[in-house]
Amino acid sequence: ANFDQKNFQAIFDLGDFYSARALLFVKKQEFAKALVDFEKSLVYLEKVIANDKNHHEAIAYKTDTLLSFADAYSRAGNTGKALQIAQKAENFAKSNSNQETYEKIQWGRVFLTKGRIFLEKAKQSQSIE
Repeated sequence: ANFDQKNFQAIFDLGDFYSARALLFVKKQEFAKALVDFEKSLVYLEKVIANDKNHHEAIAYKTDTLLSFADAYSRAGNTGKALQIAQKAENFAKSNSNQETYEKIQWGRVFLTKGRIFLEKAKQSQSIE
């Protein structure tokens, strides 16, 4: 991308863009494209957070993106990778929580996402037997 590497608003916006586009790919069940975009989104969001450890918007977006990333892996059939990423989301949320209402909602989402992945894993193991 051709832009000022020190313009953290632009970097944040790119993170937001790739995450939003990934969600569209998930809706269309184009999981390979979605996974690539979630990965790109996280790179940009992590640059913003590395620059400003208190950038609450980027922190919230990173947690959301990790959870959506985990969900996409689960839907694509890779529950092992999905659980790894969901755990990463939980650990990140734990270390960055400041008890705002939105973050409490994200906690719920962490457990819902992990629950859905475990259900998917159970479905897959039943269809193998």
